[in-house]
Amino acid sequence: MTMPVATGSQMREIDRITIDEKRIPGITLMENAGQGVAHAVRKYLGPLNDKNIVVVCGKGNNGGDGMVVACLLSKECSSLQIFLLADEKELKGDALENYRRARTEEIMVTGLKNSKDLIGKSRSNLEEADIIIDAIFGTGISGPVKGFYSEVIELINGSSAKVVSIDVPSGLSSDSGEVFEPAVHAFMTVTLGLPKVSSIVYPAASLYGHLEIADIGIPDGVVKGVGFNINLIEKEDVASLLSVRRRDAHKGDFGHLLIVGGSPGKSGAVIMAANAALRSGAGLVTAVVPQSLNMVMECGLLEAMSHPLPETEDGTLSAKGIKRFLQFAKGKSVIAIGPGIGTNNETLEFLSSILSSVDIPVVLDADAINLVAKNPQILKGTNAEVVITPHPGEMARLAGIQLSDVQARRLEICNEVASKYNVTVVLKGKNSIISKCGRFAYINPTGNPGMASGGSGDVLTGVIAGLISQKIEPGDAAYAGTYIHGLAGDMAASATGEISLIARDIIEHIPAAIKECVR
Repeated sequence: MTMPVATGSQMREIDRITIDEKRIPGITLMENAGQGVAHAVRKYLGPLNDKNIVVVCGKGNNGGDGMVVACLLSKECSSLQIFLLADEKELKGDALENYRRARTEEIMVTGLKNSKDLIGKSRSNLEEADIIIDAIFGTGISGPVKGFYSEVIELINGSSAKVVSIDVPSGLSSDSGEVFEPAVHAFMTVTLGLPKVSSIVYPAASLYGHLEIADIGIPDGVVKGVGFNINLIEKEDVASLLSVRRRDAHKGDFGHLLIVGGSPGKSGAVIMAANAALRSGAGLVTAVVPQSLNMVMECGLLEAMSHPLPETEDGTLSAKGIKRFLQFAKGKSVIAIGPGIGTNNETLEFLSSILSSVDIPVVLDADAINLVAKNPQILKGTNAEVVITPHPGEMARLAGIQLSDVQARRLEICNEVASKYNVTVVLKGKNSIISKCGRFAYINPTGNPGMASGGSGDVLTGVIAGLISQKIEPGDAAYAGTYIHGLAGDMAASATGEISLIARDIIEHIPAAIKECVR
C-alpha cells in the first residue's frame, strides 16, 4: 500500500517508540544507518581502493551516523578522514560512542569549529576529496543555515567530489519542498527508514540526487502505528481501486461522463479528454460543446457522443444553454469542465450555475480553473465533490499569489487551497501533489519531462473523470488517475523518447499502464 512520507517530528517519534518501547538500542539503529550508507557508497561509487574520502560530521546523531560510515569504509579506501564541526566535548550519547570507536581505529579526526579552521590543508582536503559524506545535519533543520556551517556547505558544493548525504542534504528542511540556500547539492542521498517530505517534493527533491532508502531496523508495527498524512503512491494502491468486472457487466455499470468545454481553435482538448476517459474505463462519454463545434466532435469522436449547446459571440458556451445542460446532466455520473472552454464572462456564468446546481462529482481543469479564479467563492457554494487539476500558473491565479511562491512551497500551497475550498487539488508538475481537502496528501512518482506538452493536462482530466464514473471516490480517483497518467507517459517516452512525446501517445498507453497496475 501507500508508502508513508515522514516529517522530522514523525521520524523522531518512530525512533522514540523503537528505542523506548521496542527496546532496540539507539546505537543499533545508528549502526544500521551507517551500514546502509556504506553499502550505497560501495554500490554506486566503488571500488574505493583509490578514493580519498572525507566524512563531514556535525555534533548530533547525523554526525554519529557519519562516524559509523567512516569506521566501515576506512580500511577500503586509500585515504579517509573525519572533519568534526564541533568540539568533542559537545558530543553525547550514541554519537559520542561512535566517535570513540573512530578514534580507537585511529581514523584521523580534524576539528573544525570556526572560519579560521577552514584554511590550509583542511580546505584543500575538502576541495580535493573524491567522495564527501555529508553528515552535518539530520532532520532538525527548519530555516536557512548561516555562519560557519554555511561556509562548510558552500565548500562542499564547490568541490568536484561525489557528495553522499545521510538522511537529508544538510541545509534542507526534512518537512518542506522549499529550498533555503546554502544547502548541500548531493550526488546521492541515503535517507533512513522512510522517505522525507523534502526527498519527494520539488524543488528540494532536486538537491537529493539519487535517492536510496536504507532499512535501519524499525519494526513494521511502529511505522503502522504512527499517523501519516502524506504518502507516496504505489501501483498497488491504484490496483486496489480497480475492481474486476463482472462477466455480465454492461456499459451502464461504468457511468456516463460529460466532458464540457471547447472553443474555436481548442476542440482537440475535448476530444483528447473524452478519449482518455474511455480508455480509462468509462462506460459512456458525451462531449458537451458549443454548437458550432458539434460537427468537429462528430468527426473526431467515434466511441463518444456529442451534445451541442448555445454559444457566445466568441464561440464559447453561453449562459443561454444552462437550463438545457442541467436537464441533460440529470442521471449522469460525473462532469469534467474546462478543456478548451475559454474565459468568456458568460462562460463563467455557465460554470457558476453548474457548480451551484449539481450534486454529482465535478472535475475542473484548464480555463475552468482560470474562470473560478475570478470568483473562487463559487467553490464554497456547491454540493458537488470537486477535483481541480491546476498547473502552477493556474494555481497562482487561484490562490492570488506569485508563480514563484507556488513553486517554492508546492505542498503547503496545495494543502492550503484544498483546505480553504474543501476540494481535492491535483497540483501538476514533477512529482504531482494530490491533496484531499488539505487533510491527506499523496505524492505521485510517475511521469517525465516529455509530458510537458499541449494536451497532456486534458488527458489527465479524462483519466480522473473516467475513474470517477466507475464509482471510485473522487479523491482516490485523483491520485490513481494521476499515477496512471504518469505511468502511461513513462511508457510512451520509452517508445518514442521524451522529445517527440505528444498527448495522443499518452492516451495510447493508458491501457498498458492500467494493465501494469493490476497485473
